[in-house]
Amino acid sequence: MLRPFLRWLISNSPAMNIILITILATGLYCATQLRRESFPEFDLEVILVSVPYPGATPEEVENGICQKIEEALQSIEGVRKMTSTANEGMGMVILELQSNVKNVDRTPCSS
Repeated sequence: MLRPFLRWLISNSPAMNIILITILATGLYCATQLRRESFPEFDLEVILVSVPYPGATPEEVENGICQKIEEALQSIEGVRKMTSTANEGMGMVILELQSNVKNVDRTPCSS
C-alpha cells in the first residue's frame, strides 16, 4: 500500500511539491497563531505553609505547630481541604482552595 503511493509521488513531482508547500504553509500559519506568554498567568489553588522546628519530634511538631496553624486557618473562607504533615523538625499544612477564590497573596506572612 505504501509502495504504490511512493511510486505515484516520485512520478508526479509537481503534486509532491504542492503537498510539501501546503504542509509547510499550514505549519507556518499554525506557528504564528500559537499563544505564547513570557510570564503566563495562572490561578493558584494550593497554598503550602511550612514551618521549621529544629530538633523536635513529629509529635512535638504536631502539637506545637500543625494543630495551631489549623486552628488559626479554620476561619478562612474558600478552603476546600486542609492537610497537615508533621515530620521531624518540620511541620507543613497544605490548603486546597475552591476555584472561586481570587487574589491570593503570594508573599510570605510574618507573625
